[in-house]
Amino acid sequence: MTILVILAAPTVAALLLLMPVGLRARYAAGAFSLTVTAGPVPVRRLPGERRRQDKIRGGRKRVSRRIPPAVLSRAALRCRKRAGKTIRRVRLDALRLHFIAGGGDPFRTAMAYARAGAAMEGIRGMIGERVGSVDLYAGADFSGGPTVLDGAVAVKARLGTLLAAAVCFGTALLREYFRYQRERE
Repeated sequence: MTILVILAAPTVAALLLLMPVGLRARYAAGAFSLTVTAGPVPVRRLPGERRRQDKIRGGRKRVSRRIPPAVLSRAALRCRKRAGKTIRRVRLDALRLHFIAGGGDPFRTAMAYARAGAAMEGIRGMIGERVGSVDLYAGADFSGGPTVLDGAVAVKARLGTLLAAAVCFGTALLREYFRYQRERE
């Protein structure tokens, strides 16, 4: 029985590292929603239930406030090569972006429409043909209606790829943070 457990453990670990992890984000009507999927199981993260911040934090500082921005940027520079490899392994499944420029001033509406159209052409050029479904739309409403932005994105990657990127960034962050502490002393 022990030998079966020893032989099965690497197989289970490999299957977990190959498990697809997805992220679906959507912005519509001023509300943002975020859903994370681990394999076939979706977990809705935003909007979540409201909790009291003082119970969650317990009076401690957030990590991002204790680490100086210079340390974070140096750690990111150390991991840029690994990050490039990781980004190539992330698959963009769907992208939908609808922007309708509106407002009372026709000149500002036309300029907002032109900027949005140029930005969407740039996005289309960046993503190329690697995306499953792309729906980019820019429009203008000269009747004085409000500006409307509606968008959704779906991204997938393997858990092992994300774990490798997190380990790379974590080790670089620790290295830079300890270097920063030695320089301070």
